[in-house]
Amino acid sequence: MKNMLIFILILFLFSCDFTGPTYFDYNSVEVSRIQVNHFPTLNSMENTWDEQSDPDLYVVIREESNLLFYSSIIIEVQQSDLPLNLYFSDNLVTNYFYKDVEIFLYDDDETSEDDLIGRSGVFHFGDAIINNQYNESIELENENNFNIKVFLNWSD
Repeated sequence: MKNMLIFILILFLFSCDFTGPTYFDYNSVEVSRIQVNHFPTLNSMENTWDEQSDPDLYVVIREESNLLFYSSIIIEVQQSDLPLNLYFSDNLVTNYFYKDVEIFLYDDDETSEDDLIGRSGVFHFGDAIINNQYNESIELENENNFNIKVFLNWSD
């Protein structure tokens, strides 16, 4: 009986696949664009973002405490313009899938400090890896009527 168990154990070990896929099939991820789906129309004082016009939107991406990227600015954005795609002048590529990342949406103001409209909360690019499937986007929202989608390109 003991020899039979040893034989089965040896047979089992040789039948296992030790060359299966690793946890990370890709080495880096690129943010290709950010789609703004919804943002609050009023600020905390219950006023519109700009007194006489619509907000001029851009996003900022921070990784931990470091500023990574600014998007282009889209002028005079109305709710009817949504969803709205924001792009970057340079490619945002990182090989750190689990660093803390946060996205901030701002209203560009020429005469005063820019207004923070919304923030994603901390997330990781690795949150888009589900059951070893590398999703092409990740949707982020918060309780303040803020919703964005981050589009990703995975590469070796």
